[in-house]
Amino acid sequence: MKKNKNLIILAGYKAVYGGNFIPSLINLENTLLAQGINTIYVFPPLAKEREWCKRLIEEGKTILFLDPDSGKHEQVFKLIKWLKFYKCGIIYTHFSQYDIISSLSSYIKPNTRLFMHVHSDFTGISDSSNQQIKIKSYIRNRILGRRSTLISVSEHLREYFKNLGVSDNRSIYIPNGLSAKRPVNNTIDRDEFRLRLSLTNQQKLILLFGWEPFIKGIDIAVESLRIARESNPNLCLGIVIGNNYKKEKWIDYIKNNTNCTGLEDWIIYLQQKEDVFSYHNASDVMLSSSRSEGFSYTILEALSIGKPVVSSNLRGTNWARKYGLTHAFASEDINECAHAILEAVKLSEDKDFELVKSQTIKKISEEYSIESWCNKISEIFLKTNK
Repeated sequence: MKKNKNLIILAGYKAVYGGNFIPSLINLENTLLAQGINTIYVFPPLAKEREWCKRLIEEGKTILFLDPDSGKHEQVFKLIKWLKFYKCGIIYTHFSQYDIISSLSSYIKPNTRLFMHVHSDFTGISDSSNQQIKIKSYIRNRILGRRSTLISVSEHLREYFKNLGVSDNRSIYIPNGLSAKRPVNNTIDRDEFRLRLSLTNQQKLILLFGWEPFIKGIDIAVESLRIARESNPNLCLGIVIGNNYKKEKWIDYIKNNTNCTGLEDWIIYLQQKEDVFSYHNASDVMLSSSRSEGFSYTILEALSIGKPVVSSNLRGTNWARKYGLTHAFASEDINECAHAILEAVKLSEDKDFELVKSQTIKKISEEYSIESWCNKISEIFLKTNK
C-alpha cells in the first residue's frame, strides 16, 4: 500500500439539505476506514452555514473549505498543501467546480490518482448538440482530465464520454445507491402532513421536485395536470421549489409558459426540507417531467417506498422503466404525460397494487443498496492505490 493512501473529496455542494448525497459520502467514509483509508472533505465556504456541515464538524470529520471562485493558482496551492499534509493519494471530485484545479494538481503530483464523479446530464436538453458543452467537455476530459477516471451515474453518460475519446478503463458506470439512514428530526406521518396541506382523502397529490423550472419541466407538469384534471378533478400538484427560486418566480414562470396563472388552488408550493420522505409518504404519485436527468434520486426514493412514478422517457431515467410502478411518457408530450398520471393513479387504487409495490420495494433495496455502491467505489480506489 502506498504511503499516501488517504482520500480527499472535493464536492461543490452547498445545498441547504444533505439529501442522499452527504449520507452516501459518510457511508463511503466508513467503508474506506475499514480498509485503513482516511477521508478528508472539501466544500465551498457557504457550506459552513448548513446544518449538515455543522453536524459533520461536531462528529469530528475533517472538513476544509475552498472557494471555487477564487484564483485557480491559489486553489491549486492550497490543494497540493492539503494533499501533502493529510497524506492523500486519491482525489475524488463531485459537481465539477473543483475539476480543473484537481486536474492541475494531479499533474503537479503525478502519483496522485484523480476520480471525477459525473452526476448531471445537461446534454439531453439539446440532444448533445450544444457546441459550448462539447468544447468544455473536451477540454475537461481530453486535456485537463486525461489522467482522471470518470465515474458516471448513467450508462448513457459513460457512452457520451467514450464518444469524446475517453478510454474504456477511464470511464466507469456505477449506479447510485440509496441511503435509508438520514439525519431527520420530527418526522411527520402521511395523515398529519396531508392535513397540514389541507388535502382531503379523495384528493390525489402528484409530487414533483424541482430546482430549476425549465430543466425540471414545470411547464410540462402544470399543463399535464390541467389536462388530467378534466378526467379527475381531485388531482393536485405539489411542487417542491428550489432554493434559488422564490415562490413568486415559479408563479411567473408558470404564468408565462402555460395556460395557467400559477395561482390555481390545485397547485401547492412546498419548501425544500431534509425530511424528504415525508413528502413522498404524503403523495400518491411522484412525477418527473424533466427535460434532462443524469440520475434521479427522487425517482429512486419514491420507488424505494412503493410510490407510483410518472417519468419523462429520458436516457437518464430509463433504468426505472423495468419496475411495475413506473409509467413513462415521451419527453415533453403533455397529453401523454396526462394519460400516464391518470394511469398511475388508477394503479394505486388497483387490487394488485400491494403486490407490485412489495415487489418493487424488494428489487430497489437489492439493486440500489448503499452498501453495494460503497463497495464498488472503494474497490476502484483500492485497485489504483496499491
